[in-house]
Amino acid sequence: MSHYDYPAYCAMLADERRLKPYSEALRKVVSDESVVLDLGSGTGFFSFLAVRYGARKVYAVETNPLIGLSKTLASANLVDEKIEFIKESSTSIELSEKADILVSDLHGTLPFYGKSPASIIDARERLLKPDAHMIPEREKVFFALANFEEFYREKIGDNLGNFGGFDFSSAHHLITDRLLNAYKEDLELYSAPRLFAELDYRTLTDTEFEADLSFEVERDGIINGLRAWFEADLDDEYALSNSPDFPDMVYGAPVLPFPKPVSVSKGDRVDCKISVFEKNEGYSMNWDTSIFDQTGKNSQRFHQSMLRAVFVPPDEILKQSEYFMPRPTIENEIDLFVLKRFDSETPIGDIADYLLEAYPASFQEFEKAFERVISVVQKYGY
Repeated sequence: MSHYDYPAYCAMLADERRLKPYSEALRKVVSDESVVLDLGSGTGFFSFLAVRYGARKVYAVETNPLIGLSKTLASANLVDEKIEFIKESSTSIELSEKADILVSDLHGTLPFYGKSPASIIDARERLLKPDAHMIPEREKVFFALANFEEFYREKIGDNLGNFGGFDFSSAHHLITDRLLNAYKEDLELYSAPRLFAELDYRTLTDTEFEADLSFEVERDGIINGLRAWFEADLDDEYALSNSPDFPDMVYGAPVLPFPKPVSVSKGDRVDCKISVFEKNEGYSMNWDTSIFDQTGKNSQRFHQSMLRAVFVPPDEILKQSEYFMPRPTIENEIDLFVLKRFDSETPIGDIADYLLEAYPASFQEFEKAFERVISVVQKYGY
């Protein structure tokens, strides 16, 4: 799973347009009897706020190793006594008592980030009281046709031509089949927005989403793809969004580009089938696009998928077949050798000595064997 780094967290904390509505929504519901679950707690800021507002108990749950920094910051700010820090996935934990407030911002540029919807659903069903407050309560995701000519040329067009006289255009899908973060000032909408999905976290059960959206082109010009955004209701009073109507926020301006710029006229129709689905430890997206002129004639059709934006060698594709018969590599043997010596009694220095003795061709010195043991311990040990 990917993790934000500390500067990214700082950027979120410095965004007053994000921080104020979250802070006020949390302040409204916290009392001296509140038990708060801070899901994806990051630096722990919302946990600290909950304590400041009077919460009786706070659970800060985060898989990022930076949760260790959260503990230090909590101690430095004298709010650590009421916070229990848990470095695990929320889906694998139990709480000593259920929470009556959930606060989370499990976001990238859109709500489809990591395991966010599934984590919130699981927390609602197992870790919260039935009448718990959820911040945010709901989110909506919209798409619209857009021109982002300067961004498209810089990030896509300039990378699809010739380099030193060699044609690299056959790799275009590695650039275009992605969710990108564009320059907001370079974006012009060419259609009214269409609602793609509504995530009401109080009742949500689905973790994958699909919709057929039809857009009418509102002006002559060029469209480069789809502009996406979310609108989040933190409660009945406070909201935030990265829509074109909101000021710039840390969430950015996400776009789904087309394989090439498309010339359109007012009255043309663009149909898009968009799918968002879970893949490995995160989300992927497909978008199929058909463009029709005013007579109804289909002029262009594109099929795009984020799965195509990652180059996979043919031998790796073969490994994904249900009929593939794997054999262990030397790396696998080494990891198994180390794992078999996890007995809660043998120091890792001794395990490194054993490893160096058993695999002298792979490790010429103790330090290298020790580094390998450390890497296995960090992944599998506790």
